[in-house]
Amino acid sequence: MAVFNKFLAIAISTGVTIATGIHSEISAASSLIGDTIQYEYLVPDLSTVFESTTRVVQPGLSDLINQTDGTFDIFTLNPESNGFNVNFSVVIGFSFTSFNGFRLSSLDFDDSSILTGYTLDTNMVGLEASRISFTSNTFSVNFQGLEADADTFIDVNFITSAVSTSIPEPSLMIGIVSISGLGCASMLKRKSLL
Repeated sequence: MAVFNKFLAIAISTGVTIATGIHSEISAASSLIGDTIQYEYLVPDLSTVFESTTRVVQPGLSDLINQTDGTFDIFTLNPESNGFNVNFSVVIGFSFTSFNGFRLSSLDFDDSSILTGYTLDTNMVGLEASRISFTSNTFSVNFQGLEADADTFIDVNFITSAVSTSIPEPSLMIGIVSISGLGCASMLKRKSLL
């Protein structure tokens, strides 16, 4: 009887945990096309906005963002359906302030996915994971102390996960079986006391 009670406790615990969990799976079809995103260039820290704009993400170059220093273009950023690319047009060295880079926000994917990772392809020396941060709907790149020239590029592809709050069918069944088992165990215990 002790083994049965232990099994029942595990089954009930599992049923409740699975039934109330959030289900997430990798999404291959997430897209930013049609989404209005915000671009901010931040320097000398994360709270000081040097330049800000919004764009509706479209295929091609119609949504291109030109980053200037106030006089000439430094780079262009082209948001795409599942990421963005950056192409530099000048030789430049970025200052060593606490933050010197850009942030993309309001990344609301068409299927309610959230940002969970990225892949990076670049020839910018020193641009590595420690300079990139993201949340479920923002992505930041810090150029602090780095250098670029007219051949420097950055390509980022977003990795997203679809989030569903629906209860998966198997966990519902586990919950029902667990509750039924609890009732049976209670009846058996009452019977053994008589």
